[in-house]
Amino acid sequence: MVGGLGKHSEAIFPTLEVNLGDKIVDAGAGFGDTAIMLANRAGKNGHVMAIDCCDGFLDYGRKDAADQGVKNVSFVVADIQRQQFEPVHDMIFSRFGTMFFENPVVALKNMRTSLKPGGRLTMIVWRTMSDNPWLGSAKEITLKHLPLPEEDADTCGPGPFSMAGRIWLQRDKRPQVT
Repeated sequence: MVGGLGKHSEAIFPTLEVNLGDKIVDAGAGFGDTAIMLANRAGKNGHVMAIDCCDGFLDYGRKDAADQGVKNVSFVVADIQRQQFEPVHDMIFSRFGTMFFENPVVALKNMRTSLKPGGRLTMIVWRTMSDNPWLGSAKEITLKHLPLPEEDADTCGPGPFSMAGRIWLQRDKRPQVT
């Protein structure tokens, strides 16, 4: 899974502005691979706070960081929507994490509280389901055999396509936190 998702990181990382000494939040850090990559880019005076609500995922990141000798990353089990932050971070990064927020507006506003003035946000999100047939086809096939879930059914959040269909960031107009 990390290998497949990593291809998306590899596409963005060459253009990602990470400076030596940066303090970074990796929102929805999952297995920790992006947190480790960011920690390496930020250097020994930088730090990455890798946050995810699944401790089982973060265990892989903790092990990989230890195996690679990466010491400038911490793995925090938390709901980013409710996490208390101090405005000390230079950057927030999220690869396929923000689409699963229970309340994206509240979560993004809370994430903003972690940034210093001028802080940066980079999110990688899925486009529409039709742009991702590897996921869309599975859903279509499943719905041929199973009914839709009831409205009050437990879910894992809004889902991977909750932020699809909009241009969230134009490369020539990078919004800055003030």
